[in-house]
This record gives sequence, structure tokens and C-alpha cells, in this order.
Amino acid sequence: MDGRTRGADQHPSRRRFRSGRPSEGHNRVLGENMIKLSYLMRRLPHLSSEEFQKYWSEKHPSAVGPEAIPTLGVRRYVQVLTLDTDLRDLVIGPRTGLVEPFDGIAELWVDTLEALERDWSTDQAKEFIQAFFEDEQNFIDWSRSTILVSKENVVMP
Repeated sequence: MDGRTRGADQHPSRRRFRSGRPSEGHNRVLGENMIKLSYLMRRLPHLSSEEFQKYWSEKHPSAVGPEAIPTLGVRRYVQVLTLDTDLRDLVIGPRTGLVEPFDGIAELWVDTLEALERDWSTDQAKEFIQAFFEDEQNFIDWSRSTILVSKENVVMP
């Protein structure tokens, strides 16, 4: 890759969801104890990194209607797009035995574990989750991916 990046306002997937670097009031707006859902994804073997990112950022956000996000209680959705750079070796440093890198990370924030259970257990939510999953079959290799349910421990704001 040539190192250039698109601005947040240029990218189609960012028109619907707030994205980019969190503002100073990020935790105050989202809540100090929010739950983060992190989807650590690897692309299907037949897709290039560029094809994976293009599908994920341009097509996947509209796999279901706009009512899906509020129904699921999602307060923030960020797509972390992996960069193709040799500088990764600098970051790896002395670490050995690492698994292959992920192609992207989807981060979704919800209010609480209780809200996650309440909002994601409804029939309508399950339909949205199924529709997203069906679309994910077009670009994600779930046999080599994983999902984390976590909370942030901010060490340095």
C-alpha cells in the first residue's frame, strides 16, 4: 500500500456511524463501564486484503436496515482496518510464535452486560444478527476468527 488513507468523511461506511479517534469526552459520552464487542476477523482465502476491506466497509454496514443498530443497543461501531506495512515487524519486536495477523477488527460498544442480554435476546435482534451473519459469509472466514466480549481498562487517555 502507498501509505495514503481516506478521511473519515470520504468513506461510505462512516456516513452512518460515528467513527475516527475518540474525542476527549469519549468515555463520558459512551459511559465509563461500557461493554466492547470485538470481532477479530480474517478474510476468506480467495479474497485479497483490499477486497475484504472494500466489502466490509462499503457493503456490510447496509446488510440490514438502519433500525438494526439501535435495536441491538449499539452505541458506537468502529471498523479497524489493518494496514499493509513492514512497520509491523518493528512493533512485533522480539515476540515470536504469533498467530497470523487478523484482517480487521469490528468494535461495537453496548451499555452493559444486562443491556447486551436484553437487547440481543429479542426475536427482532436475532433476525438482524442472522442477517449480518449471512452477509459475513461473503467475506469473513469464521473458522479463523473470534469474538471477544470485554471492558476497557484505560491506562492512558
